[in-house]
Amino acid sequence: KPRVSFGGIHQRIKVTDIPLDKAWAASLSENDQTIESLEINKCKKIDPNIFQAPALFALRELTIDRSMRALTDDVLKAIPKTVEKLQLKSGISLTEEGFQALEEMQALDELSLEGCTGFTDDAAKFLPPSLRDLDLTRCHGITQKALASIPEGIEKLTLSDFG
Repeated sequence: KPRVSFGGIHQRIKVTDIPLDKAWAASLSENDQTIESLEINKCKKIDPNIFQAPALFALRELTIDRSMRALTDDVLKAIPKTVEKLQLKSGISLTEEGFQALEEMQALDELSLEGCTGFTDDAAKFLPPSLRDLDLTRCHGITQKALASIPEGIEKLTLSDFG
């Protein structure tokens, strides 16, 4: 069932199984909310323009889980540069263009690419230098060359089942 859950004083929102489109973004603005944390779960559509909603200008944490068909390079490019923690889970497939979008997120401190495909030698060089925590659990095809390209400032690197 489609759901929207609010936490605290509307600073944290979890959306499940609904299309995230202009109408959804407009509904955020109607309530004069400021969202710092957004969790997107099992959504089949994510319109990149939702990130232009004033309510999301201060977004600091974003999780996209089980929405892999909705996660496109255009969505990644539209994510606010204010995001400090980004979790992309459950078999996402990023292209080099998607990884280039990550490079522009200079506030990004924590990144989870759990189950990601497409983490190539070239993609690794686009990780922002601000990154301190990187989770590559179940990201297959990681090479030594890719690991060597990971920013030097990483304090925590999680690698398991990366074959």
